[in-house]
Amino acid sequence: MGLRDMLKRQMRSVLQWQDDDRETLFQLLPTPGDEIKDASRLIVGPAQGCLLVHEGKIVDEIAEQTTLSLKTDNHPFLTTLASLPTLFESPHKVQLYFYRTTLFPGLRWGTAQPVRYLDPVYRLPLGVGMNGAYSLRLADARTAFLRLCAGERRVTISRIKAVLDAQLPQFIATTLAGAAYACTDIDSHLDAISARIHERLAQLAADYGLAVPEFAVNGSILDRESRERLETVFAMRARQQAAEEVHLSYERLEQIQAMRDAARTENGLAGAGLQLGTGLELAAQLLAPSAPSTATDDLAGRLRLLQQLLQQGLISQEYFEERKRALLDRI
Repeated sequence: MGLRDMLKRQMRSVLQWQDDDRETLFQLLPTPGDEIKDASRLIVGPAQGCLLVHEGKIVDEIAEQTTLSLKTDNHPFLTTLASLPTLFESPHKVQLYFYRTTLFPGLRWGTAQPVRYLDPVYRLPLGVGMNGAYSLRLADARTAFLRLCAGERRVTISRIKAVLDAQLPQFIATTLAGAAYACTDIDSHLDAISARIHERLAQLAADYGLAVPEFAVNGSILDRESRERLETVFAMRARQQAAEEVHLSYERLEQIQAMRDAARTENGLAGAGLQLGTGLELAAQLLAPSAPSTATDDLAGRLRLLQQLLQQGLISQEYFEERKRALLDRI
C-alpha cells in the first residue's frame, strides 16, 4: 500500500468530540493511527476546550468554541500543530484531548463510616455521619490534565469525585473539633459547618485544577453507640437535677432507687414490706429537723418528694396525708 492510499484510508474530514454522556471531563479524540491530518477541520463545541499534547506534554490549547480549517486557517494552534512531527507510526505522536467546561451539579456525598470526634460539652467520643451535595467544574485545564489524566484516554467526574470524597471525613472531623459544637447543636449550625468544609474542599480541588462553586451539608446523624451513650448521660443528669430539686444528694437518690428496685424483685408480703419500709424511712427524714434555710423552698421540696413517694407506691395514701399535714403545720 502506497503513501497516497494510506493517507486516504486514515484521513478524517472533521475532528470533533461528541460530548453525549455528560460524565466525561477529559476525552482523548480517537484518530486512525493516533495521527492528526492536515486535511481535516477541527471543531471545538460550546462549553468545550481542546489540548494539543505531544509526547505527553501540553504544547497548545484552544479554550473557546471555534471551527478551524487545518489547511487554510492561520491560527497559533494550527501553527504549533504544523511544526510537530506527525509521520505515520512515529513515536512522536500528536494527540487531541478535549475537555468539558460546564458545571457538574448535584454531586451527592455521604460518609461511609461515622466520623469520630470528642464532644466538647459531654466529653464523650462520638461518631457522627453526614451527607450533602456539591458541584464541580474545570478551572485550569492544563493543571487538571497533568494531575488527573496520567496517560488515560478518558477521565470521568465520578473518578474525580471519589478522590475528593475520600478527604471529606477528615475535613468534617477537623471542622467539628475546631468549632467546638456539641452533638446536640450540629444540625442548628449546618450552614457554618458547610462553609468551613467548603473552604477546605475548594483548596484541595484547586490543586487538581478544579473549582467547587457550591457545597452543602444537608444533615447529620449519630451512630447507635453514640446515641446510647448520650441517653445514659441524659438520664443521669435528669436524676441528678431531680435530686437537687428536693434537696437530696445524687448518691442518696441512687440508694433510694436501688432499695425500690430490690423491693420490686421480692415476692408477696416480704416485698411489699420492704417497699413500704423504704418509703417510711425516707418520709421520716422529711420531718427531721434541718439546718436553717429558706423555709418556703425547703417545705416545697419536701412536699414534692413526698408526692413522688406516693406516686411510686412507696407509701400509702393515708401516710401521705398524715405527713403532709405534719409538714404544713410547721408553717
